[in-house]
Amino acid sequence: MVRDLSNSPPYLALVVRRFPDRANAVARLMATSEQFQSLCEDYELAVNTLQGLEERNRLEDVQRIMEYRVLIADLERELEACLGERPSERH
Repeated sequence: MVRDLSNSPPYLALVVRRFPDRANAVARLMATSEQFQSLCEDYELAVNTLQGLEERNRLEDVQRIMEYRVLIADLERELEACLGERPSERH
């Protein structure tokens, strides 16, 4: 299992926190797939942007907040598809 993420890119830690039961698969794909790495970077950017919008809490940002929530859910589905089945789902 991936334990020490202190020297890793921030997006790696973020994805591992979101999918802790697949930390090994995250680390493996991070090392072998530029497409997965790019997806993780996009995920981090979207999460950070949403967090900033929510912290500002401005009425004019409500639509963008909703759009970023949808985007993040879509990115999480893409990440999950890349990671494959969960270890507990194996037969």
